[in-house]
Amino acid sequence: MAIKITKYCFYMPLKTSVIIVSSLWLIQGIIIIIKTIEFSLDLNLSDQEIAFKQTYTLPIFIIYGIMIIGSLFGLLVVNCANTSKMLFLYSKVAYVILGSNILGINILTIAEIVLHGSIILKECGNLSHICNYEYYHTRTISMRCLDLSYVCNQKYYDITYYIISYAITFILLSVYSVMVISAYAHKKKDKEDVVRHGYQNVKKDAMVDNY
Repeated sequence: MAIKITKYCFYMPLKTSVIIVSSLWLIQGIIIIIKTIEFSLDLNLSDQEIAFKQTYTLPIFIIYGIMIIGSLFGLLVVNCANTSKMLFLYSKVAYVILGSNILGINILTIAEIVLHGSIILKECGNLSHICNYEYYHTRTISMRCLDLSYVCNQKYYDITYYIISYAITFILLSVYSVMVISAYAHKKKDKEDVVRHGYQNVKKDAMVDNY
C-alpha cells in the first residue's frame, strides 16, 4: 500500500522534500565525520575519551560514510534519474541510512552522556574536596555545600534529558523522512502508470482507426 503523504511539513512538494531530506543527511554525515576526525586528532583527552575513540571511531566513520554515500545517491536519483524504479531503490537505501543513523545516534548519545557525566562528576568531586576542607577547619557547612548533591544530580539529569530528547527528535525525523521518500516513489509510479495507460489507449484507438 502506498504511503499517503503529499506534502512534507504540510506545504513543500514531495520532490523538493526529498532533495531537502537528502541534503540534510549529507550535511549531517559530513559534520559528524569532521567532528570525529577533530576528536580523534585531539591529544588532550581523558581516559574515558581515549577509550571511546579506540572503540567507536571506526564504527562512526562507517555509519556516517554510509549516510554520505546514500544521500549523494539520492540526490543523483532525484535530479538525474527521476524514475519510480530508481526512487524505489533509493527508498531501500533510505532504510539503510535510517538504520545506520539510529545506530550512530545511539552511540553518540551514550558517548555524550558518559563524557558530559564524567565532567560533571569531576566538577562535583572538586567541590566536594573544598567542602570537606571547609568542614575540617570550620566545623560548619555552607549552603553551597549543602546544596552540592542536589545541584550535581540536577545538572546531570538536565544534560541527560536534553541529549536523549535531541536523539529521539532526530530519529523521528529520520523515520518520517524515509516515509516521504517512499511516498514520492509511489507517487512517481502512479504518474508513470497513468502515462503508460494513456499511451496504450491511444495506441489501441489508432489501431481501430487503421482497421
